[in-house]
Amino acid sequence: MKYIFLFFCFSLFFACQNAQQNEASTDAESTSVQTDGFMKDRPAGQQNWNWTFLTNQIFHYRAGVTVGEEPGTTDYKGLWIDLEPDGTFEKGKYNKTSYTGMWAYDHDKSELTLYPDPKTEKNSQWLLKYNDDIVILIGTSKYGDNATQIQLVRKTEKPTKE
Repeated sequence: MKYIFLFFCFSLFFACQNAQQNEASTDAESTSVQTDGFMKDRPAGQQNWNWTFLTNQIFHYRAGVTVGEEPGTTDYKGLWIDLEPDGTFEKGKYNKTSYTGMWAYDHDKSELTLYPDPKTEKNSQWLLKYNDDIVILIGTSKYGDNATQIQLVRKTEKPTKE
């Protein structure tokens, strides 16, 4: 009985040591960043853009709300964003592209990060909630968007003026 107890203690000790080592290596991998230009804040593990729920068609901005602003303050009419499978995006109003950039999606955290290029616009990070053709962007505090929520709806073409 004593030998079984000692065997159990040693097994438990080695299992805990392995778990700590794995956790430390995972933390080190997730904190590494690329340092090339405007992508310097982009985590190295976010190069996979095979997320068809984001890249299939164009998203129109339907509505948005920002805490502390009167409803309807921001005009979302005609705004759109097109996330491409190669990790690039275009954002614009009606048929005009306002700017382009790169994007990353962290599936484990459900976070979408936009890296505009050139730096005329700030980076932004969003928690995503989605269901079929609707995506809700919930701003995070990383780039100061935590007071904003935006509803996007999937469409086949860019919006047109009526």
